[in-house]
Formats: sequence, structure tokens, C-alpha cells
Amino acid sequence: MENTTTGDLFKSLKRTKSFDTYFERSKDAMNAPPIHQYLKGLLNRENPPMKAGHVIERAGVNLPFGYQVFRGTRKPSRDTTLSLAIGFGLNMEEAQQLLRAARHAALYPRIPRDAILIFAFEHKLSIDDVQQLLSDKGAGLLYGDNN
Repeated sequence: MENTTTGDLFKSLKRTKSFDTYFERSKDAMNAPPIHQYLKGLLNRENPPMKAGHVIERAGVNLPFGYQVFRGTRKPSRDTTLSLAIGFGLNMEEAQQLLRAARHAALYPRIPRDAILIFAFEHKLSIDDVQQLLSDKGAGLLYGDNN
């Protein structure tokens, strides 16, 4: 089921009479690449490729921990994933895709803190500006794993 969309999976799951049959047919489509591979792909989309250290620094993430995430030896929290999205300079949709790739909940505009972050992505705010806005609104800073 190559190039299967989430919508396709939903439709198939709703129509199936046997979960085992569904699972066997769909298991390849449900296997997402590890987050570190996704991050490496983001680095390589630029020409010349971005440097992990530059992204980690722009994200405000602890450098050793950030490198562990890029190597795949540590998994980022939702906040760290959001910080890395800011470090990459991702737009809103790209940030949502990164959250999905990391298997974290998408940003949701009915949650005040998420609404601030959506605003931040739409306006390409730096990590310092994001942290200031979160602080000003009493929404809790982006503190993830070892940030």
C-alpha cells in the first residue's frame, strides 16, 4: 500500500470485517520512518544541505541532546520536536508533518498554547520570540528533553 494516505487507511478500516486482514494489508503503510531519518531528510532538502548543529542551535535545544535526536539514539518530546521545527524554519504544514513523523499530537487552534505556536509558525518567529510570546501569555515555555 505504497503512498497510502491516512484517509485511505480510515476508509479501509471502516470497511473491513476482520482487523487481522486490515492489519496484514496495511502494516507497511502504518510504518513511518524513524524520526531521525525524517530529520535527515529535512536537512538534505536544502542545497547545500543544512547542518544539524545549526538547526539545533536555532531551535534552542541542548546541543548534545539534539545530536542524539539526529543520530536516532534519543526520541524528542513534543516540545523538542516543535523547537526543531522552529530551528528548521518550517511553515505550519511542515511543522504539523514533523509532529506526525515524531508521533506527537498535531497543533490544535482551540488549545491556547497551540494557538500561540500556530501563530509563531505562520509568522516565522525565532525561538527567542516564541519563548517570549509563550511567557507573556503564561502558556509555558517550550521545554523539552534536556532543553
